Amino acid sequence: MGNIKRVFSYEEISEAVNQRYPFGDINPTDWLKEPHNIALKNDKGDVSLFQYSQDKVFIGHYFFFSRGREAITAAEEFLEELFTKYHVEVIQGWTPLLNRKARWMSKRLGFKSYGVIHAAEACELFIMTKQEWKQKYG
Repeated sequence: MGNIKRVFSYEEISEAVNQRYPFGDINPTDWLKEPHNIALKNDKGDVSLFQYSQDKVFIGHYFFFSRGREAITAAEEFLEELFTKYHVEVIQGWTPLLNRKARWMSKRLGFKSYGVIHAAEACELFIMTKQEWKQKYG
């Protein structure tokens, strides 16, 4: 597994998230103070944020400097870290329909599509359970 650590300061994740800000009206400093939220970073600067939704259910956000196979490997490592070291059973994600590469990657990682939802923009809902992760990566 790559060098992944949990990070707790905005400065450690700001470089990755400043281009594409997923928080809406949420203050990122307050987001990081929520003890259930999990921010992970690897040694390449890739960041993965998992926002607490309800008991053992998190909403995932990825921000990659890596590209291609390196980004897939980083995402796989983030999922392994999350499912093996934290009390997470389900990850949800809303991927904009126009972001075809991210939608492809979610499917490649083993997330299942649950169709289109309409949030701020039309998105595809993806979900992965810990059991599904174990079946794919076990």
